[in-house]
This record gives sequence, structure tokens and C-alpha cells, in this order.
Amino acid sequence: GGGGGGTVDVNMTWSSAAASRLEEAVGVAGPANQHADAVSVVRRWVGGPHRVDVATSPGVFEVLSRVAMGPHDGPREGAIEVLGGLCDDENLHASLLSSGSAFDPLQTMMASSNPIAQMAGVQFFASLCERDTYGGTANTSTQDHATSNLAAVSSHQHGGE
Repeated sequence: GGGGGGTVDVNMTWSSAAASRLEEAVGVAGPANQHADAVSVVRRWVGGPHRVDVATSPGVFEVLSRVAMGPHDGPREGAIEVLGGLCDDENLHASLLSSGSAFDPLQTMMASSNPIAQMAGVQFFASLCERDTYGGTANTSTQDHATSNLAAVSSHQHGGE
């Protein structure tokens, strides 16, 4: 079902199953305590030894994007902070790009009616794609790379339809 009414176990340890449970529990319109708990769980997970697994799990970005689009200022700021930390982490870039875990949630944020979430989505999406393009040493193929990367991103976008 639609989920989103669940309570979040703040002490849950990281696993992909836990990420799915978290995703099921958290809805965009969820209560403030649910959103705050979700952010603190994810913050703990990404700060732990499984950072790459957490970042490449689609459920985690999904949860953060829902909180970022939600109505609660404090949790929204927290979610955006965690998202920014992941998207700006050079060590995670290759994993994020190959897993594609961030793309759909960030695109959902970009389409959000919440201007704060929208700006954050645009910014993080750009930072992911940009880092991919300019991450290497600059050379003549940078432009081609940018184009093929855009093609890859847009084909990813339509792949799920």
C-alpha cells in the first residue's frame, strides 16, 4: 500500500531491509517526529561503516527526498543537509552515478512545489552530474562526455516508465 503512516525505529541498524522498512514508514506528509526520526536514522547510517551501501540504496535517497519535500522545517533542513553531504562527497560519486540511487528522488524534488526542496534538488542533481563531467583531468573530450552523460541521464529518466 501507500505506507507513510509508520513509526520509525530510531535504533534500527543498517541493512537494505531496514532501508525498505524506513521507506515504507515515511511519507511526505508524515508527522514531524516521524520525519525527524527518519533523518536521525539516516544520518547515523551514513556516518557509519556502511556509508557506500547506504548511499547507493534507493530507499535512503527516497526517504530523504520525502522529508525534504515535507512540511516540517527542522527535519527538512536536516534531510537537505544529509543529501548535500552525500551528493558532495567525492568518494561516493562513482558509486552514486553507477547505482543511480539518487537520480529519481532528486528529480522528484526538482518537480516539488516546495521551493526549498526544489532548489536543493536542482543543486544536488547538478552537483552529481557536474562532478561526473569535470571530475577527471580536463581534456578535449570533456564536451563529448558531458553530452553522453546527459543522454545517459535522460534515458535513465525515461527507463522507468
